[in-house]
Amino acid sequence: MSETPRARCLTCHKPSVTCVCSTVPRLLNRTCVTVFQHPRERFHALGTVRFLQLGLANSRVVVVHRHLPPPTLQLAESAVLLYPSPDVPLLEELEPPVDELVVVDGTWHHAKTLLRDVPALRRLRRARLAPAEPSRYRLRREPRRECVSTLEATVQALRCLEPTLSGYDALLAAFDAMIDRQIALARRDATTRRQVLGQRPRHLRHLPLALTEQFERVVAIYAERVSTPRGRELVQLVGWRAHDGGVFEARVVFPSDADPTHLRCAGLDPSRPEEALVPAVARFREFCGRAPTLIAWHQRTLDAVSPLLSAGTQVCLKAVYKRAWPQRLGTLEACTRAQALQPHPLPIEGRARERLGCAVALLLHLTNSGKDPSTNVDACDLLDGQSESSRAQIG
Repeated sequence: MSETPRARCLTCHKPSVTCVCSTVPRLLNRTCVTVFQHPRERFHALGTVRFLQLGLANSRVVVVHRHLPPPTLQLAESAVLLYPSPDVPLLEELEPPVDELVVVDGTWHHAKTLLRDVPALRRLRRARLAPAEPSRYRLRREPRRECVSTLEATVQALRCLEPTLSGYDALLAAFDAMIDRQIALARRDATTRRQVLGQRPRHLRHLPLALTEQFERVVAIYAERVSTPRGRELVQLVGWRAHDGGVFEARVVFPSDADPTHLRCAGLDPSRPEEALVPAVARFREFCGRAPTLIAWHQRTLDAVSPLLSAGTQVCLKAVYKRAWPQRLGTLEACTRAQALQPHPLPIEGRARERLGCAVALLLHLTNSGKDPSTNVDACDLLDGQSESSRAQIG
């Protein structure tokens, strides 16, 4: 059964029902605001950079991808980087001029990564803020009191640099309204979720609804990638489809500038025919179908593969397993052995056969509706509900 994706605003990237475009005022700021953004924040549902883009006329956003060369954006010589460290001076203590304000958008870990990957940021003067109150961003927890959201930090800095500019309060009011609306929707969804979860068997309530109510959409995946000067590139993509046990495998052309020993480590035959990335992705999309639920052991696999699809849901199997057995977390293979499971048999080349086989075995074990997940069962026993034709395709 297909599901129509929610309509989205193409400007603020939020669902149409929570679009903020009409509520954000436009400020004619003199100081240029440049945001260096981690790619994981680009389409984050709760990101605040979109408020800056909508509300500040003199602003720009640069998304920094690790696998691409650092951006060569020209920054003003008087540019200042906002950096929440006690070792740097306060913004109001800096000598003028400050014609450009540079902000890093991401988690604290992301900020350190961006500083490492973008040399231009390391050469800038740094300044910190002294917030008078904790962050009003109640949707995401800040690591320390002096850490605030990107929007709040930028507004506070502009108040210092351009105190006569009007519109700051209206911009923050739109931000507060968005937070209130998100909290109300979250409470409504939580109530609905509790009602739905209360109707499920107790031993399934720790699982995401995508793995129980819509299991036929699940596609378990594994990706082999190799390091190149451009970053990590895909060389093998495999998948297992829940509704019929279908198996997908694609060997992508091995990059000429990658270490060939990776093929041996991955157990791949160098003489086997390979295909270009574009047709491989087309086959993968056809295999997954519309709005699939991609599941992988590691989140980094989902981050690498999910952009190949136009829509879909992500589930990190490692996180689901941790909720079910918090004291038994380890490697994928160790978790499979801890449950007395064997890797699900799959006609796949290389170590991907065992990696995806272990993931499928754990997935079936977790979602077995006939038995409590605290009992140990063999993965093949969980296929009793599938047809003989499906078993033939799997085996």
